[in-house]
Amino acid sequence: MFLSANSRFWGSLPLPVALGVNFPLFLYDLLVLNVWHPEVGYPPGIIGRNFGLDGRSLFFGPGGSLQQVGAWATDLASFAAQPVRWLTGHERSDTFVRDDLRPAFAECAVLARSAVRKLSRTPAKNLRLDKSAAHG
Repeated sequence: MFLSANSRFWGSLPLPVALGVNFPLFLYDLLVLNVWHPEVGYPPGIIGRNFGLDGRSLFFGPGGSLQQVGAWATDLASFAAQPVRWLTGHERSDTFVRDDLRPAFAECAVLARSAVRKLSRTPAKNLRLDKSAAHG
C-alpha cells in the first residue's frame, strides 16, 4: 500500500518512481496504448524527502521558544543524517538523484544563498536601530 500525504499527483511522484513504480509510464501505457501493467513490488518502509524543502523549514520556519530547542536539535540531526540514510537505502531523496545531480546542487546553492542573506540582514537591522537611537 502506498501512502502519500500529498494530494497532487506529481507532488509525491519521485518516491514511487525511485522505488520502481513508474506511475507516469503506467498511466501513459494505459491511456495511450491500452496496456495494463501487473502489480509491482517495492520495498516497504522507505520514505522520500526533499533536502531543500527540509532545510528551508528547518532554518527559515517560524521562530521557536526555548522549549522547542530540543525538538529543533532533533530535526537538525535528522536533516544532517539524510545523506547517510540515502546511501544505506532507508530514504530516497527527490533532490539528489544519481542520474543528474545538477538540480540538487543548484537547490543547495539557493538554500545557502538564502541562509547567508537572512544572516546578513539580521545584524544590519540592529545596526540601523543603533545609529538612529544615537542621533535621536
